[in-house]
Amino acid sequence: MRILTTCLLLLILLPTTTFAVFGDENHDTSVPLVREIILEGNHRTDSRLILREMGVEIGQPLSREAMNDVWIHLEDIGWFAFVDMELDDSADEGAILRVYLEEDMTLAYGPLARFDRRHKYQLGGWLEETNFRGHGETLRLEVGALHARHATARWSHPWLLGRQGLRLNLELHGESSGFVYRPTHQKLYRGTVGLRWDLPRDFFLETSLTAGNTHFDDSYWWSNRNAGGAVLHEAGDFGRMATALAVGLDTRDNPWYPAHGVLARVGITRWSGDGFSTYRQGDAEVRAFVPLPKGPHVLALRAWGRRVSGPAPLDNGLFLGGAETVRGHPYAGREGDEGYLLSAEYRIPLFLMPISPRGESVGLGLHAFADAGDTWFQENAAQRGLQSWGAGAHLNLDTMQLRFEAAKARDGDWSFQFMDHFNF
Repeated sequence: MRILTTCLLLLILLPTTTFAVFGDENHDTSVPLVREIILEGNHRTDSRLILREMGVEIGQPLSREAMNDVWIHLEDIGWFAFVDMELDDSADEGAILRVYLEEDMTLAYGPLARFDRRHKYQLGGWLEETNFRGHGETLRLEVGALHARHATARWSHPWLLGRQGLRLNLELHGESSGFVYRPTHQKLYRGTVGLRWDLPRDFFLETSLTAGNTHFDDSYWWSNRNAGGAVLHEAGDFGRMATALAVGLDTRDNPWYPAHGVLARVGITRWSGDGFSTYRQGDAEVRAFVPLPKGPHVLALRAWGRRVSGPAPLDNGLFLGGAETVRGHPYAGREGDEGYLLSAEYRIPLFLMPISPRGESVGLGLHAFADAGDTWFQENAAQRGLQSWGAGAHLNLDTMQLRFEAAKARDGDWSFQFMDHFNF
C-alpha cells in the first residue's frame, strides 16, 4: 500500500509535463503560428481530448508536414472513420486550423473462444467500447461459461490528471472453476486498481493494488513441499492483497508479432493474506526481437526469473511444463515458488498482412525453438533444469497466434503442442 501511495503523491506533486507534441519548437518565420483551431463534423469525442491528442496549441508554429503527422495520428487512434484537415495561413495575424471529424463505431462484441491448457478451453462472449463516454476510455466486459465460469470488467482511463501517457486501470474479476493443480474447486474474487505511465524514450512505470479472496470448496490430503508426507489442506476462505511496482522499457514495433525491439521489465510485489506469512516477490524479464538479414526472419529471445523472500501460497505458485512454459514436458509437471525460463525462437513469417494500426495481423509462418526452465520451493535447492526443443507452424488471426508444434524433451519422447498465442 505504501508503494501505491508514494507513486500517487509523486504524480500529484510533479509539475505538469508534456512529453511529445507534433510540430517544431524552434519557430521558423516561414512557418505560420496557429491562431485558432476549429473542430467540425459529427463527433462525440470530448473536444479537450481531441486537442490533447493533436498536441497543437494556440500560438504554436505548425508546418504542413507537422499537420500531416497530426492527421495520421487522429486516423490511427481508432475513434474516427474520417479525418480531414485544412490549414488556412492566408492571414498575416496567424493560421486557422480546421479539423473535420466523423465518428467511427467504437463498440464491438463477439464470442469468446480461446484454448486454455489449464481449463481445456474458454467459451463465452465479450463486449468492448474503446471510446467510452467520448473520453477515450476503454470498457471491456467478458463472460465465460465453459470450462471456467468467470466474469471480468476492465476500465481504462487515459490522460489522467491531464498528463500524456498516464493511464488509470480498474479491473473486477470473479471466477468459479476447478483448481486443477489440486483436487479441489475454487471460487475467487479480486479487484485491481493500477496506474501506468508511459515515459519518454519508451520507458514505462506501473503500480497496482490488488485485493481479493479465494475460497477452496474441498479439503484434501497432499504431500507437502518438503516431501515429508501427506498433510491435510482445509477448505475455506483465504484473503489476498498484493501491492506492486514495476519499471520497464518497450521498443517493440508490434505487440502481437514483433519484428524488432526489446521489452524489459523489473518488478517487486508485496504479498499478504491468510494462510501464509507476508513476503516480497521480485521478477525480471527481457524479451528481444532481432531482425535477421535473410528476408523477414526474426530471432526471438526471452529470459525470465522470479525470487521470493518467503514461501508463496499455492495460488501464486509456479507450474512449469507444457506449451506455455517448457514445451515437450508434461503440463505443470514441476512446481515451486521461485524459478526461471529461457527461450529462443527462429521465426519465419511466410505471409503477414497488418489489419490494424495497433499491430493485429493475418498471416502464416514457421518457427523452431529451444526452451529451458526450472522452478523450486524457496526453502529448497534448485533441481536439474528442464530442457526441450522442436519446431512448428503458426497462424496469425487478429490477436491470436495459433501454434502447432512438435516438441522433444531432453530425456523424453516427441509430443504435439498447441496454443493460441505465442509464449512471448
